[in-house]
Amino acid sequence: MERAELAALAEATGCAVAAGDGVFLRDPEGRAALPRGLDPDGPVGRGWLAIATGGSSGDPRWVRHDESTLNAAVVGFVKHFGLERVRALDVLPPYHVSGFMARVRCAATGGEHRPVAWKDLESGLRPDLPVGDWVVSLVPTQLQRLLKDAAAIDWLRRFRAVLVGGAALWPEIEEAARSARLPLSPSYGMTETAAMVTALLPEEFLAGIRSSGRPLPHAEVEVTAAGVVTIKSESLFRGYWPTWRAGEAFETEDLGRLDPEGHLQVLGRRSEEHTSELQSRLHLVCRLLLEKK
Repeated sequence: MERAELAALAEATGCAVAAGDGVFLRDPEGRAALPRGLDPDGPVGRGWLAIATGGSSGDPRWVRHDESTLNAAVVGFVKHFGLERVRALDVLPPYHVSGFMARVRCAATGGEHRPVAWKDLESGLRPDLPVGDWVVSLVPTQLQRLLKDAAAIDWLRRFRAVLVGGAALWPEIEEAARSARLPLSPSYGMTETAAMVTALLPEEFLAGIRSSGRPLPHAEVEVTAAGVVTIKSESLFRGYWPTWRAGEAFETEDLGRLDPEGHLQVLGRRSEEHTSELQSRLHLVCRLLLEKK
């Protein structure tokens, strides 16, 4: 995907604002103030797409990406799940990295993107989709609600993968989903990584494996001696506006471990005073979606 196509995709969300040489993707009702433009002294053609995020402190920040970082994330996604074209049902807002990346994956692979209002999905207005051909992204609270509806469970079984991220998957929900034979794919990622960098395959989930999965082909995930999760990937962000990120690896605020099979186990945060950026954003998104019922 070239810059022009990505910029057009961002504009089509209705959440993008152009400023200077940059495009800023934000919640129209959010608190993120629009910058005047990107740093003119930065690398030409890089970091021009900025996605608003609440950050660990709750203060709005801009995470800088471009077509190279997002394309790398798409390539890793399709290789990991064995897909040629991505067909995604999307209930997440387009200004959130998970909602926007659903659009990018579909556009970049010549697939199909179908946005659906969460209140319609929960109320039973669910599109009739071919078995095993589509993916959908949910947060744990949404999955919990759908698990209370037998018809929704039957419907979720039709997906190639039900991607779950943004928060810990509670044991009772995990077990209920496994008992119902849902093709869940618990994942780990954040705005800084252009969404997921690890994901458990549905067949692994159904086999009883409990983890956030192995790294996708475009990412290297390591855990330091202190237990800190670090990431190397071509999908890593360029920096937080107006600065630029230095170094090859990105050290997260998450603690974890890698099991002998290379699966990531996320154990918590380095500081309990901070909330994961992606968790805080998705919790907010989920609360707003549920309040709109």
